[in-house]
Amino acid sequence: MEQWLRYFNADMRSQNRNVLIFLDNAECHPKIKLSNTKILMLPPNTTSITQPMDQGVIYTFKSYYRKFLLQSLLCKMDNCSSAHQIAKSISVLDAVNWIALACDNVKAECVQNCFHKAGFLSNEGTNTNGIDLPENDLNDINEECVIANVDVEDFITFDSKLETHQTHDSAIFLKEEEKEVLNKKELTTKARECAECAALKHKKQSNIKNYFF
Repeated sequence: MEQWLRYFNADMRSQNRNVLIFLDNAECHPKIKLSNTKILMLPPNTTSITQPMDQGVIYTFKSYYRKFLLQSLLCKMDNCSSAHQIAKSISVLDAVNWIALACDNVKAECVQNCFHKAGFLSNEGTNTNGIDLPENDLNDINEECVIANVDVEDFITFDSKLETHQTHDSAIFLKEEEKEVLNKKELTTKARECAECAALKHKKQSNIKNYFF
C-alpha cells in the first residue's frame, strides 16, 4: 500500500493538488509523510462509527452480491445432486462477475449518504441511513431467500465479523512464531554439522588406525 500511496502522491503533485486521506488503524496501513497527500488515521476501535464503508456501503454491496449468488444457486439446484456439487459449480470468474455487477449497483448517493452518516459532511437534506436499496431489489432478495429457506439478514451479514487483516497482536505472534521456526532450523543445522564433523573425525581416526595396524 505504501508504494500505491507514493504513486498517488506523485500524481497529486503533478496536478498541483493537496489531498487528505482517512485510513483506519489497521497494521497494514503505513504511517508516512508525503508532500501533497496528508494521511489521517481514524481513532482505534471506532470502525463501526467513523468509517463510511461500514455505514452501509459494504452492506449494500454484499446485498447485491448475495442476490446474484443466490440466483445462480437456485438456477443450478435442479441439475445438481448435492450441496458439494453446487458449490463446485461456482467458479472464480463467476465471483468476479458478481463483484463487478454489485459494484455497479451501488449508487453514488449511497456512498454520499454513508459519508454524511459517518460525520464527514453535514447531514442536512440527506438520508443518514446510508443503505439505499431499491424496493424491487429488496423484494427480489427476500423472495429468493424464502425459496432457499434462509434468513435475509443472516445471509447478507454471515461473514461480517470475519477478520480481513492482521491485528497488531496477531502480527507480533506470527513474528515470534517465525523466529521460533528459524531457531529450530538453526539448531537442526548446527546438530547436522556437529554430526558430520564427528563422522569425519571418526573416519580420519579409522584411516590412521588402519594405516598403522
